[in-house]
Amino acid sequence: MDPQPPVVTRDLTVHDFICECVLRRDQRALLVADEGALRGIVRIGDAKKVPQASWSTTPVGAIMRPMPLQVVASDAELNRALELLLGETLNELPVVRGDRVVGILGRADILRFLQLREELGLRRLPPRRIPQPRAQSAA
Repeated sequence: MDPQPPVVTRDLTVHDFICECVLRRDQRALLVADEGALRGIVRIGDAKKVPQASWSTTPVGAIMRPMPLQVVASDAELNRALELLLGETLNELPVVRGDRVVGILGRADILRFLQLREELGLRRLPPRRIPQPRAQSAA
């Protein structure tokens, strides 16, 4: 899970989403929030529906998928997140605590975990909770 997912406001333009986030930073989706409260998600597929000539004047708030979204609670088991990702054919899933965004979990994150578990020969593990962000120590 990315404990510091890219979060933007509704007024980011589709142009900036594509040029800055997708092409330069390889971010296929962004969470849209106001004052930390999740309001929606914008994905590449949403942007593809907008004519390129309108990208610079169209805010992501106009094309985002608004709440309610499929989300997973920060204390959920990893299996639940995987069920949601596969069942809804999603590539990423917002992780929330209440209505606050605390991360984003992608299929790649789960696949990486499963690959490491296999590589280490860990066949049986207790139910896995979504990894919580570590507190950063003051240096």
